[in-house]
Amino acid sequence: LGELLQATIANFDGETWIGTRTLAEQFLLNGDPAIRINPNPGPDFITDVRDIRFEPSVLSIQQDSFDLNFSILNLGKAQRDSFNLRIEQELPSGQRTLWTTLRVQAEGFKTDVQLRLASPDRTAVGENRLHILLDSNNEIIESPTPTAETNNQLVDANGREGLAFFVVDNT
Repeated sequence: LGELLQATIANFDGETWIGTRTLAEQFLLNGDPAIRINPNPGPDFITDVRDIRFEPSVLSIQQDSFDLNFSILNLGKAQRDSFNLRIEQELPSGQRTLWTTLRVQAEGFKTDVQLRLASPDRTAVGENRLHILLDSNNEIIESPTPTAETNNQLVDANGREGLAFFVVDNT
């Protein structure tokens, strides 16, 4: 950012008109020039638990399907890349079942994911947990290491893996 500002001022260096000289004198960089806006040398993908939405919000075994919407955020350097995404359901019994694995094209700093999934069966009635694992095959080299490689699992506000959700039986 500082180098960009210096180059812009240099473009006005030979100007003699008072208006242009006044404008060049007013270029200002507020803040500490040693701070980089994004210091991470590589991508760092996460899923924010606050961003996950089920539609309809109440899941019932009588429905044939539901929509799962969430965003993948990149806290590091933006680059076009693709990776595998794994979504699992933890049943009330503690058993995990795979809902889907898919290839996601991550672009920029935010990628929205919208999935239609089959509704769970009667074994899911009660409290379940949604588990999302980004870069499940560990293909992307994320930075800063090792922190960026260890935050690909969805974690709730209490630090527990996954997000709690409930499935009801309306019969």
